[in-house]
Amino acid sequence: MKMSDLDFLHAVRSLNDQGASLAGIEALENQLTYFFLLQGRTERLQLEAVDQSAPSLIQIYGTADPIERFLHRQYGLKFVGNPNLGLGL
Repeated sequence: MKMSDLDFLHAVRSLNDQGASLAGIEALENQLTYFFLLQGRTERLQLEAVDQSAPSLIQIYGTADPIERFLHRQYGLKFVGNPNLGLGL
């Protein structure tokens, strides 16, 4: 089942409200997998990067910034809402 950007951000906010921390983001072609640590277990959310674009998580998880910048530089992915994509690592 494909998740819309809005549903994805809602799910991320819910995980954040429960105390989850962002552990990482993996990119495989246009498929992004986000890993969160919550109460000793790993939760995963997947999102398709439509037109090489996905919503940024820096407003929810500031720690997403260097990961998003790396994925932008390495794979050309655009994270909408991240003003730091042009900055170095």
